[in-house]
Amino acid sequence: DMIYIVSPGGTLEKGGMGRIVDNFTTDLRENRPDVKFEVIDSYGPDAKFHLMPFYFAAAMLRLFGCFVTGKAQLVHIHMAEYGSVLRKGLIVAMASLFRVPVVLHLHGGRFPKHYEDAKPLSRWAIRHMMEMTSEVVVLGEYWRNWVVTTFPAVRRATLLHNAVPGPETIPERAEDGPVRLLFLGRLIKLK
Repeated sequence: DMIYIVSPGGTLEKGGMGRIVDNFTTDLRENRPDVKFEVIDSYGPDAKFHLMPFYFAAAMLRLFGCFVTGKAQLVHIHMAEYGSVLRKGLIVAMASLFRVPVVLHLHGGRFPKHYEDAKPLSRWAIRHMMEMTSEVVVLGEYWRNWVVTTFPAVRRATLLHNAVPGPETIPERAEDGPVRLLFLGRLIKLK
């Protein structure tokens, strides 16, 4: 039995999804060597849009083979918004046909706007996709509240903050000195 982790760029994607998947898989390798998993890149390296359809088709074929042979115990899908929703929705639907449980991990800050702006048929499809999952993982309390309010039929919504591994030991600092924090990333209104 195998857990398949589906993410654009796999562990090499430079954004938050790639870091989270890299952290998950590193932790699993170090602390749970008994857990078998495979990361499937659904977008392609370096996010080259013109190659994405080929990588996505390869990911779908790979997952189909795993579902047909009964190898897949669970699929953990990382999803943003817009095109990501369509692609990941196809994977959720295929997993559902084979009764493979799905954990859908939401990363897209524009997902609520995408849903609100969608046409009725698209909203129905998104709602149906969310209901087919075993669990929806979100990055904050706002997102968890939004998911359970917008999709009341979702079985389980879990809050899991994005995090990075900390230092082995906490550095010493003066009790009365200022605390200095370093933030690396895009600090934009959306975030």
